[in-house]
Amino acid sequence: MKGGRGDLRLLSIEAPDSVDKDGYPMANLSYATPESAYISQLIGEPLHRIGDESATRETVIAALQQSCKIFHFTGHGNYNFQQPVKSALYLSQKDRLTIEDIVKIPLDGCELVCLSACETGITGKQAILDEYVGLVSAFLAQGVGCVVSTIWQVTSESSSIAMIEFYRRHYHPKNPQDKITALQTTIDWLRTVTVSDLIAWWADLKTELCQGSKIIDNLERIGIEEDIDELIENTLANQEPTFQPYSHPYYWATFTITGG
Repeated sequence: MKGGRGDLRLLSIEAPDSVDKDGYPMANLSYATPESAYISQLIGEPLHRIGDESATRETVIAALQQSCKIFHFTGHGNYNFQQPVKSALYLSQKDRLTIEDIVKIPLDGCELVCLSACETGITGKQAILDEYVGLVSAFLAQGVGCVVSTIWQVTSESSSIAMIEFYRRHYHPKNPQDKITALQTTIDWLRTVTVSDLIAWWADLKTELCQGSKIIDNLERIGIEEDIDELIENTLANQEPTFQPYSHPYYWATFTITGG
């Protein structure tokens, strides 16, 4: 992964090799690679990309202590109903980035946090403190301007598509939308997009990612091409072209934005 020091435009944590409490690997996030690569390419240098076994708790906390404008996390997350402050983003192996960790890191220079993970937007009420506690509120309390998250478990495919489209709309070089508008129009698009539209969308994304990018190396480029080709051939190509695969609220109603 590419690294950087000083003021970062983007800190991207990409599909850590997480395991559950019993040591079993978490579900594979098959669309995390094109998602992370596209967002990194769109935002550009200086950036810091951390993935797989490199995403240890120590490494991620150290990276967050740098000044970054955007923090994008692609991975698994969990809300702990018994102990909300133990709610966490899953890092490499059994390492976790908990609410207790986040509230110790000043993040007032960070404009946007995107948590492309399961259950990151849930909050709960602690009887003793009598206040709502969650990953989102932890980031906001540390000075983050805005947090995009999910309320329930989502599929890797629909989450990646939504995140890519959100960034594309918000950071469009000629006609950028504000964050709230970008997420709302992305949700509206996801609800109605057809299989035929998605085949063209993925093909365009592959072309955009794999031609002349300085962010991704040749090995990652080959992997992205193979992943997208396999998706189109084995999944989308076998469905009715006019079918809308994400029309059910399960796929689009999970995304939420908090903050300015």
